[in-house]
Amino acid sequence: MNVKAPPDKLKEAMSRAFNDLLDRNRNEILVTMMAYTIPETAIREVVREGFDQVYEQLKMKLEQAGIPEAADEAKVFIGEGLLIALSETIQLEKLLPWHS
Repeated sequence: MNVKAPPDKLKEAMSRAFNDLLDRNRNEILVTMMAYTIPETAIREVVREGFDQVYEQLKMKLEQAGIPEAADEAKVFIGEGLLIALSETIQLEKLLPWHS
């Protein structure tokens, strides 16, 4: 998914895009986001490669937008996505970033 937004709105737009993907493809996204828990070596290698690719693309997008500390921001974004996947999977809404 190619998210386009001004630099000051990019992270917000990417969050909305992630939430839209989660709404449309809930099971697929959750399985993908939680696949790192599968102990089988071949699956973990594929998952590692996939997360590495997501991280590198995300970092590059943030760098191109001039976001300071793009590498750290990419890590936080992925971490929040994993937290969303966890909270959706176990239905613990108070872990969701937008829950008050």
